[in-house]
Amino acid sequence: MKTNILKSILFVALTAGFLTSCANDDDYNTPELNCVEPNITANKTVQEIVAAATASPVKYTADDVIEGQVVSSDIGGNFFKTLYVVSTDNTVGFSVLIDYANAGLLYQPGRKVYISLKDRYIQIKDGGLLIGELDGGSIWRILEPQVTKVIARGCSGFVDEETLVKHVTIAQATASTGAAYLNQLIELDNVQFASSAVGLPYHIVANGTSGTNTNLIDNTGSSIIVRSTSFSKYAAKLVPGNSGSIRGVLTRFGTTVQFTPRYESDIKLTEERFYVNTQLGGTAIQYLGSFTETFESFAANNRVFPGYLNDAYVGGRYWEVKTFSNNKYIQMSSNASNEVNKVYFYVPVDMTAASNFSFKTKDGFNNGGVLKVYYTTNYTPATDISSATLTDITSSFSIATGTATGYAVNFTNSGVFNIPAAVTGNGFFIFEYSGTGIAPLVTTTMQIDDITVN
Repeated sequence: MKTNILKSILFVALTAGFLTSCANDDDYNTPELNCVEPNITANKTVQEIVAAATASPVKYTADDVIEGQVVSSDIGGNFFKTLYVVSTDNTVGFSVLIDYANAGLLYQPGRKVYISLKDRYIQIKDGGLLIGELDGGSIWRILEPQVTKVIARGCSGFVDEETLVKHVTIAQATASTGAAYLNQLIELDNVQFASSAVGLPYHIVANGTSGTNTNLIDNTGSSIIVRSTSFSKYAAKLVPGNSGSIRGVLTRFGTTVQFTPRYESDIKLTEERFYVNTQLGGTAIQYLGSFTETFESFAANNRVFPGYLNDAYVGGRYWEVKTFSNNKYIQMSSNASNEVNKVYFYVPVDMTAASNFSFKTKDGFNNGGVLKVYYTTNYTPATDISSATLTDITSSFSIATGTATGYAVNFTNSGVFNIPAAVTGNGFFIFEYSGTGIAPLVTTTMQIDDITVN
């Protein structure tokens, strides 16, 4: 009797420990107490099946089996009823559609699996091999009762994912639309999220269940889309501003390369944020004491100004030349940007020779103040503006405002700033547009013309 009681207590303790371990988001590879090795031998390589597949679904009739290691997991919520597997030589990744929830508890990353191909359908889709059933002319999910029969789990051959993960750059991952690393486990080092995403949720609720794409960048300016679904367990958490590394599975939608972490612990951004130069122009900067810029010499929609700097410091938008009623000017708006924007336009000036600074403004669809004006004498082009000393002189000007619908009819003479005698040497006057295309919206259109220094 005592022996039976002790066995019951031990069973309850082990079960509770197992369930507690599974509940921990960072412990997805809990070993099983019992595992029966399947009596299956692979007789085809993944490479051979890729060669046999076409752009249209094909029924596979031979009694063949392939093997590989699992690299994905749906436990973190980012992968839904799709299993990503890599060949045992870790060179070719592919995906299997399965109508099986919480598959990550059954098919953990590193788990060896044997996939029976007979009567399944294969296809090359979005650049990679896809395996599943046929439904209405398209490959669909293997029905739940068939999943464990089609995809048998191995007990031996469980591989530590550190031997599967490939450390690559964004440029390597996205080359040839991701061909070299498609559907494989990769880790991108020395990366950070674009500044326009920092502080926002990984998944924007307004996007519904379709998911949210966020740009990830490295210090060369290369970028890749990070995909976060509405079902991700970290969907509501805020995108961090630090740099570091991120692990996940490289996939493709059409020709668009996407990178998807499996769980929050794949996102390892613990280092200081680095600066990425996003400036356009500046190839022919002259520090002058007298000039007027009307923008008439630039083409419409131009964003590159050799004599000035145009910087999408946060977000992907720049000041652009626009034309209306035979007049050209520069314009910026966050309308429909779906991001936070902070955009600078730098005007170089010889502060010793110049006496004053003026410009004209016009607003449109005004729903908040967006324009500030600064000067600086210690800013070096192509460096981070946050390292410079900026003097805010916005209050010295009458910036156009109040046009809630449509655009103001005329430009406003926004006033004249008298340069203090103590301000000398080469420097910049800087226009800063700060708006957001994400709620709460501040999307005012701002136009600037007739910048004058004399």
